[in-house]
Amino acid sequence: MIDLDVLLFHWLNRVAIHPWLDRLMPIVTSWTSWSVAIGAGVIYLLAVRGDRGRRAVLAMVLAVALGDSAAAQILKPAFHRLRPCHAAIDARVVMRCGGRYGFPSNHATNGAAASAALGTFYPVTLAITVPVALLVGWSRVYLGVHYPGDVAAGFLFGAFMGILMALVIRRQGPRRLPGS
Repeated sequence: MIDLDVLLFHWLNRVAIHPWLDRLMPIVTSWTSWSVAIGAGVIYLLAVRGDRGRRAVLAMVLAVALGDSAAAQILKPAFHRLRPCHAAIDARVVMRCGGRYGFPSNHATNGAAASAALGTFYPVTLAITVPVALLVGWSRVYLGVHYPGDVAAGFLFGAFMGILMALVIRRQGPRRLPGS
C-alpha cells in the first residue's frame, strides 16, 4: 500500500504538473485565500439562518479546532510519517515544506471537518464544500508536502470529526445557545 502511495505521489507531484499549476496551487492551499468566502459564509449563517445556522457554525468551529489539534498534536507524533519533502524520495517541492511529519494532513482534516459539519446541517452545501476540500487536498500532494495517503487519512478523520460534532450539537435540541 505504501508503494502505491509513493507511486501516486510521484505521478501527481512530478508528472501531472504544469507551470500555471505551480502558481495556482500555493494560492489554493493557503487558508487566507479562502478567508473571505469562509467569513461571508459564517456571517450569513449567523445573521440569516437563525438557531440552525448558529449550530452549524458551532459544529464547524468545534470540528476544525478539535480535529486540527488532534491531527497535529496526537496523530502526527504517533505515526511519525515523514512528509515527502523531508523523505529521500525526490519530491518536487513548490513551496515551503512544513513540519517534519505529515500523517494525516491538517489541511485535509480541516476541510473535511468543516464540510461534513456544515453538510450535516445543510446537505446542499456539500456540492461546493467537497470539491473545494478535494482541490485543497490535491494541492498538498502537488506542492510536495503530503502523500495522497496523508490527505485521504485527513479527509476520513476530518469527516468523522465534522459529523461527530454536528451530531453532538444537534442533540442539544431546541435549547438556546449562548448569545442567541
